[in-house]
Amino acid sequence: MYNFLCSIYDEDLILANKLGLKPFYNLNVYEEFFMGRVSVYEGSWVEIWVTCAPAKSFRARIYCKNHEENGCYYNVNTGSGTLSEYWPMFKALAEPMIVVEMIKINKE
Repeated sequence: MYNFLCSIYDEDLILANKLGLKPFYNLNVYEEFFMGRVSVYEGSWVEIWVTCAPAKSFRARIYCKNHEENGCYYNVNTGSGTLSEYWPMFKALAEPMIVVEMIKINKE
């Protein structure tokens, strides 16, 4: 096994600071780090975690207050990428500019 430490990308550091998220430095492989919660829109928010394996992937828990009477939660897991790539999607779900409905297919 190799020793690999993971830190935030420069482009993501700018965004993390703007959003009030905690930057991460020297994470071990597969270590999950909670970056924080961002208030987005009228009571909606996004919580973000990052995991390095060694590419960075993100996990978000999104609360959308205005979607329904009691609001709704989205749990989102990304593939490898940057926070800068995924933040617009997280924000759009929280605002809600995008609404996702799951339709379950029953196999016969």
